[in-house]
Amino acid sequence: MLGEGWAKYLDPSETATSEYSSDISPVILAAHLNQFEILQMLLRKDAIIEKPHKHYCSCEVCEEERISDGLHRSLKRINTYRALASPAWISLTSSDPVLSAFKLSRELQKRAKVEDEFKDQYLQLYGIIIQFMNKVLQKEQCKHYAVDLLNQCRSTEEVMAVLNKEDNFCNEEVDLSSAKCSLARLKLAIKYEQKTV
Repeated sequence: MLGEGWAKYLDPSETATSEYSSDISPVILAAHLNQFEILQMLLRKDAIIEKPHKHYCSCEVCEEERISDGLHRSLKRINTYRALASPAWISLTSSDPVLSAFKLSRELQKRAKVEDEFKDQYLQLYGIIIQFMNKVLQKEQCKHYAVDLLNQCRSTEEVMAVLNKEDNFCNEEVDLSSAKCSLARLKLAIKYEQKTV
């Protein structure tokens, strides 16, 4: 009930006087307001924010929304991305906030190009992600984080551990001297156009 379908449980007479539209669920509102404690509580109750479908998705739900009310569909998508861009949401739901922020920033840039009518809003959200990364990484530009992290390494083994960290890397007890030199994080930085690295 705390996720996307929450509005169907509301009394229709109350929704007309509601301050928020039906696509703003409690978890989305908490994320919009960056309410860390409220989000924690909602997440403990299994609240979710479903990522919007691709702009040109042709599934039955998207087609129906596109035909019935394209503007409502676009507003719902921008409200969802605003919630997904919340620093509190990213911090609470991601095991790797930096990677999540990289991916989301790239997705927001793509959305800004595709959805011209909401370009400014998507670019504003992109700016929020960059600010979040600046705070997380405590630097003026998030692109410098990896370089700064490497500067903090005290040995070749630590440098290799940082550069070779895979997305699905679960085993922290790997012998780095025998580990394959994949440079996964360096490749990831290049993929997400973090050119400072």
